[in-house]
Amino acid sequence: MGTIAVVVLNWNGEVWLRRFLPEVVRCTPGARIVLADNGSSDGSVAWAVAALPAVKILRLPTNLGFAGGYNAALAQLDSDYFVLLNSDVEVRPGWLEGLQELLDRNPDMAACQPKVLAQRDPSRFEHAGAAGGFIAGQAVAMSFVEPVTLSERGVTLEPLALVHEDGLRAAAADGELWNIRVTSVPEPHQTRTYIEDALAMRAAGNRFAFAVLDSTSGRVLGSSSYHDILPAVKRLEIGYTWYAQSVQRSHVNTTAKLLLMRHAFETLGCAVVGWRTDNFNFASQAAIERLGAKKDGVIRGHALRRDGTIRDTVMYSLRAGEWPEAKAQLLYLLERRR
Repeated sequence: MGTIAVVVLNWNGEVWLRRFLPEVVRCTPGARIVLADNGSSDGSVAWAVAALPAVKILRLPTNLGFAGGYNAALAQLDSDYFVLLNSDVEVRPGWLEGLQELLDRNPDMAACQPKVLAQRDPSRFEHAGAAGGFIAGQAVAMSFVEPVTLSERGVTLEPLALVHEDGLRAAAADGELWNIRVTSVPEPHQTRTYIEDALAMRAAGNRFAFAVLDSTSGRVLGSSSYHDILPAVKRLEIGYTWYAQSVQRSHVNTTAKLLLMRHAFETLGCAVVGWRTDNFNFASQAAIERLGAKKDGVIRGHALRRDGTIRDTVMYSLRAGEWPEAKAQLLYLLERRR
């Protein structure tokens, strides 16, 4: 039987590697598992090295794209058979034996491919661009909100990743924000899980979290997110927002909101941007109203607080036609702080 190298191409895909790569290793005895990394910056390689020492790591100097990355990786490997496996594919024991047996029996055969089932509904087949499939759900969401770094007035928003763990933990400790009843700031030991949960929600297409940084020092000041993303109606909400106590009541929140709202309305083409907050979080309600958002109403008995009580949720929104006036007001407020 010929030798097999299973090559997984990766670019900033730590959430996928954590979810699927351990099973690839477990379910593929006898094959060499290779992670070809396209110049990632999200900590995915460090995780693979620590968690899966049996996996061979090929570090490519930059993102060469799908075909370029695989071509560069295969040029460095020697094997009878190569399996090009996407990082978001779930495998089961025995998944590879039939393919290898087929090729071993047919030396004139150059390539073969298995049937791929939809990960969310294994009773159905998956195909590239499949509607409702695991891959397609990701593609639709990410075509609406894609990774971007936003920066202005000394504040930078970049996609939240595990590399921000220490900084995010320090920001939460500035004021011990997890003790505030009406927020969801993670306790120190929960910081990694908080980020992993945000990455999983990003993968599912319903939340895109940002780390909020000081542009000069790189210090993590807090976090904010797009969430409840509805591409079909071009609506999203801004939330999961919190900041270190030392930068509260500064220009940081106003600047971050300007960046997020401007990107939502002017780049993503949103028709509506929304907010929601605890009925007892009066500071948050005042901050949202300063943005120019209109109060839509209150959802009674809507969500659990961290202390187990049930909150009412106050809903706000701003429509695209209202954005120019709201933008002018935000810029005015920021100029006054100079």
